[in-house]
Amino acid sequence: MQSVLITGGTGTLGQAISKQLLEKGYSVHILSSREKSEVAFFTSIIEGDLTDPSSLKAAVESADIIIHCASDPRNAQAVDIEGTKNLLAQIDKKHCKNFIYVSIAGVDKIDYPYYQTKYAVEKLIEASGLPYSILRATQFHDLVLYRLIQVFDKGVGLPIQIPANMRFQSIDKTDAAFAIVALVVSQPTNALTTIGGPEVLTLEAMIQAYFAQSGRHETIEYIAPAMAFHQVFTTGINLCPDNAIDGIRWKEYLRGLFV
Repeated sequence: MQSVLITGGTGTLGQAISKQLLEKGYSVHILSSREKSEVAFFTSIIEGDLTDPSSLKAAVESADIIIHCASDPRNAQAVDIEGTKNLLAQIDKKHCKNFIYVSIAGVDKIDYPYYQTKYAVEKLIEASGLPYSILRATQFHDLVLYRLIQVFDKGVGLPIQIPANMRFQSIDKTDAAFAIVALVVSQPTNALTTIGGPEVLTLEAMIQAYFAQSGRHETIEYIAPAMAFHQVFTTGINLCPDNAIDGIRWKEYLRGLFV
């Protein structure tokens, strides 16, 4: 039985990956700074912190495959950059069969700071000498709903104000997990792979579907982007229509939430 270590494994993507790996018979271990983190049944917690190199050796020494999902946009230098350096430094190149990194579509096409951090991590992995696979994915449905739509939404009866020209090719976390697990069961690609959701939609269309599913009829108004984070999604760099996968579409995702 192969052993898989997942950093960031307590997040929604990490948990989806864990579930699928367990179903395939892998031994799954989660690196977490919190010993009592909630994880899937039959998944073990290995206490460790990417910012503490001394805590990582025990976590990586028995791992055949490492899936690096951990990231912190608010503390990217310490967690993403230095944390990845710390992790890579502890790995035995003779033992690790595949180091899989989860990145974001378009990180090499814009100077948005967090994306530049993810791009820098890709370069660290490519230069590490480890067998690796890097998966760039578009935004998750969850991000569009919880970090954008529900933030813009001020409540029933009030117009929703959004920046104009935002587009997404969002993907369900379950489908992203399928793609990552496919990398686990195959040989390392030693390359970048980009995937996106099955359709490109404007934020307006996504909001209209959200309102229709929840029985609401608020109007949409347009405002100037208030954050660089919002501007990223007006550029088109987050889209990859040639790499669309057939998976859970936006309306199907919403139906699952409102059942």
